[in-house]
Amino acid sequence: MSLFDLVINIIESSIMCYFIYKYFDFKNIEKLWLFILAVFATITTSDYFINESWLTAVLLVIVLVLFLKVFNKKMSIENIIVCLSALIMDLVCNTITLILGSSLDFMISDSVAKLTILKIFSKIIFLLSSMYILNRKMKYNSNLNTKRWTSIIGIFLVLLLELFILANDYTLKNINPKDILFCMFLTVVVTLAIFNIYGKLLKENEESTSIRLKNEEIRYKKENEKVLSKMSEDIYQLEHN
Repeated sequence: MSLFDLVINIIESSIMCYFIYKYFDFKNIEKLWLFILAVFATITTSDYFINESWLTAVLLVIVLVLFLKVFNKKMSIENIIVCLSALIMDLVCNTITLILGSSLDFMISDSVAKLTILKIFSKIIFLLSSMYILNRKMKYNSNLNTKRWTSIIGIFLVLLLELFILANDYTLKNINPKDILFCMFLTVVVTLAIFNIYGKLLKENEESTSIRLKNEEIRYKKENEKVLSKMSEDIYQLEHN
């Protein structure tokens, strides 16, 4: 492993850990450095001794989730899914970069140079994606329930699987009709899931609006009752003076 690979691992670990750190609004900077070191050690050790990428992903998930305890954060489904989201975001960026890599063959003949460019580009996309999500989260500051989180992570996993299949066929220059058909099926599933979530959001918004209007009506009635009560007291005092 080269020095460049170690630097890439440090950058990848830092982005992943910082995303989780800022998402949960943790305040302990010393624990953040420990967090980055643990994730970096996991990625680097896996590069040396583990050839299976899925096993590396499992180890990373374990480390990310365990550090919720280090930061004294509850291990709820939502919090675990946030940790998974950071890893999935990284995998999606890597997959997108892999697809783009095949289109650079005619531009860059040196495979080492091409791989270096792709690694840098992948981490830039990862950083921008993380900052964008953090910015949206801070802007809206809303929490999703467990079912909604599960649905969203399920959609991400399906899209990741679809990206992986297409990227594999594209890079190997072996377009398999069965793979295309399967990806079309996955696209239909994702589309239906998105429409389902959208429909539920509309229903929840309608219910929320209805509750808000009822609360406004109740508040208005109470204010009127107070005014009427005050007027009655004033009239009573005038009559007895």
